[in-house]
Formats: sequence, structure tokens, C-alpha cells
Amino acid sequence: MFKTIIFAIFFAISFSAFAGDVTRVKCGGINAVIVQHQPGSFVAMGATKFELDETMDYYGPYCLTVEGVPHIGYLETSGNSYEGYYLGNTQTKRLYEINYEAAVEVGLSSAIKSERD
Repeated sequence: MFKTIIFAIFFAISFSAFAGDVTRVKCGGINAVIVQHQPGSFVAMGATKFELDETMDYYGPYCLTVEGVPHIGYLETSGNSYEGYYLGNTQTKRLYEINYEAAVEVGLSSAIKSERD
């Protein structure tokens, strides 16, 4: 019995530590998730997974429509010194870095601003 209790406690602690900070959104029929965990941070669109820099912080994912196509958007940041804006096309499963002006145009920056406020 004692071994069973220890195993259950270890399993619960390991599972909660593995989960990290998880945020999800469903967009264009695709489930998107950002997992911030060290080691092993990633963003996933359905079964397609992209590794993330573990030294950065992330906001998102957000569901945005760009030219009629659903996209997953997120922000990569390092304090006040760096911000990178990313869009993932839900149809092609490709990830693109975009500049601030494009992020404003597609509504990504306003989604991030509302989360930060």
C-alpha cells in the first residue's frame, strides 16, 4: 500500500510539472495549443508541432482570419527588448514571422493588447 501511495503522488507531481502553462484555441476546425514548459516549449496546430525558444514568453494562441483563411497567431517576447509576431496558416500548417505593421493589420496586436491589459 505504501508503494502505491508514493507512486500515485509521484505520478501526480510529474504530470502537473509536465503540463506547464497551456493555452488553447480552436480555429478553422484546427485545435491550436501553446505549451510553455522547460524543457520542451512548443506550439501545435493539429498534429503539426513547432518547437519554441524556452527563454521567451508567449501570448496566444489567437484565431485570426487573414484573406478569408483562418490563422493561428501568437507573440514571442523577451521583456521590453524583443517582440516577434507569428501566424500559422491552418490550411497549409506553415508558420510565418510577420512584422509589427502586419500584426496590426490582421488584428494580432490588438488581441495581444487586450490580453496584456
